[in-house]
Amino acid sequence: MIEIEEYLQEIFEDFKQFAEDGNQLCSLKELHFQGGQVPDYFDIHLQQLYLLRYAFAYSFEYMEMFEDLLQKHTYENEIRILSVGCGANLDYWALKKQLEKQNAGECKVRYRGLDAIDWHYKIHAERNDEVWFMQGNAADLFLSQTDSLDSDIYMFPKSISEFSETDFTTLCNCFAQKKLKRDELHVMISLRSDDTSLNMDVDRSEKLYCALLENNLESISEPRTYKCYKDPKSGIKKYDNDFQYPDEAIEFLQKLDECCAVRSEGGCTDDCKQFLNRSPILTVGKIRYQIFSFKRKQPV
Repeated sequence: MIEIEEYLQEIFEDFKQFAEDGNQLCSLKELHFQGGQVPDYFDIHLQQLYLLRYAFAYSFEYMEMFEDLLQKHTYENEIRILSVGCGANLDYWALKKQLEKQNAGECKVRYRGLDAIDWHYKIHAERNDEVWFMQGNAADLFLSQTDSLDSDIYMFPKSISEFSETDFTTLCNCFAQKKLKRDELHVMISLRSDDTSLNMDVDRSEKLYCALLENNLESISEPRTYKCYKDPKSGIKKYDNDFQYPDEAIEFLQKLDECCAVRSEGGCTDDCKQFLNRSPILTVGKIRYQIFSFKRKQPV
């Protein structure tokens, strides 16, 4: 499995070539989430910048989530996972790395990803694994393409907030009504970290939790609790030395506005540095996640 530094280096080289090639970078200022802003992820260069800013921290968070799960639930031969809003398959990468760390790398992973966008730089299947991707509205795909709940793990990688109210209701109804194929299943949700967004995400995760309870399942999980780190300023590589970020990329992202063709013509606005010059997330401070475990109710 590719190391995170190598993965980011590949993206950085492509992005650096674009940024230094005399292009306007104004559209990249859309990569923020203030006031409910939703970036245009169809833009490959915005995808590159997104991954350079966030993939390092998100991959580590997902790896921690899988470590948390696999310490309590073991899978000897196969794991089936459905990622709702899979993006670049970073959660698949994290699962494989965690299995390697636990000397369980031979466990086969059957991974299905649903997303409205076919992301570039997706993590591809390792030997013996099966990785499928279905493009479209994830709620519609979940409704139409899966006639039962047959996965061991249902993953929401920073995606639970991205559905409309109608689509999220569709998802909840699917979890409440589709036929169970497993006696045990787990829902893993990566949450946003600021207080307002966190509360909104937890409201949704609680609705999802309650929907699953309607489907002849029971759980001792607490639907409004989540895990985070006590020291938010701690660097990720303090916890895992395999997580290294390319130094050149950090410096480049901190001065990104200097590459913009508009800047050289004196046409930049006051918000260029605010929205362009941002360091990648290298600490654990924004990690927030939930894991809900369910078992089929036994007949009385």
